[in-house]
Formats: sequence, structure tokens, C-alpha cells
Amino acid sequence: MTLRRLVLIGVIVSLSACANLSNLNFRIDHRLHWQGPRERALVQTPLTLTWSFDRLPPGSTFAVFVDRAPVKPGQTLKAVASGDRACKSDPTCPNAEYLAERRVYATTGMTLSLDLVAPLAGNRDRVQLHQATIVLLDAAGRRVGESAWTRQFKVRRVSLV
Repeated sequence: MTLRRLVLIGVIVSLSACANLSNLNFRIDHRLHWQGPRERALVQTPLTLTWSFDRLPPGSTFAVFVDRAPVKPGQTLKAVASGDRACKSDPTCPNAEYLAERRVYATTGMTLSLDLVAPLAGNRDRVQLHQATIVLLDAAGRRVGESAWTRQFKVRRVSLV
């Protein structure tokens, strides 16, 4: 075996020892089925996202994140307000209005209507590609596992001029 291969094997072993892979779930979760819109479809607002879900645990809700990353597994939607001083001093924060301003929506149903999809910051394309990501929350409002279901859709940029 060459020295180069030995070094490569050593690097791989070292990196794998540093990574905590035991908490990761390497399987595809097929419980959520998107109903609409079609993947990468050009849509108009108001827009309705629809889906179905197999074997929904009692007390579960969905959190939908539009054009932003979801909270981490085990976190509640309070993580969206992490670091926001104004929200820390308000016991009702984050509420639905606060979350909606940050493109986060909680729902017990399997539809979500969006009256507006904000243009992507720094993107001047006339047709923009947006993304909605759904995660499952347990009865206590914590994200369940790593599963996330994403749908991309296109929206024409609205000119305010």
C-alpha cells in the first residue's frame, strides 16, 4: 500500500471518529405526500400548499418554513426568535403574527394559504424559485426527528414601481 493511500485512510478514519453520525437517520421518509402545487410549477398568489400525511401521531402539528431553514430536531418554534431581545421580553412571543413575518407557519391542517410570497432578497429575476419545507411537530411543539419535506415553486416577482 502506498503512503498516499495510508494517509487517505487515516484522514477518513479520523474524520469519521469526529463526526457523531449515530443521531442521524439515513432513510427517506415517505409519510408526507404533496398534493399541490406541482414541483417547480409557476404559481400566482394567493397560493395554497396542500399535502397528505400517513399515520399522523395524535397531537401533532406541521410547521411550514418558506424560503428559510427549519428549526433543528427537538427545537420548538421559539428557536425562530432566538436572539431577538424584543421577543425575549414578551411572554406571548413568538406568536403566529411574529412567525408569519419570518415566513414560518404552524398548522394542524394539511393546507396552508399564502396571500403573498415575498421576493427573495438580492434576487432580481422576474421569475423566482421559492421553497416550502414542512416538518412535523409533536404535541409539545418540538420538531420530531430529521424528516423534512420540500416543495419548490416559481412566482413572478411583483414590481412595486
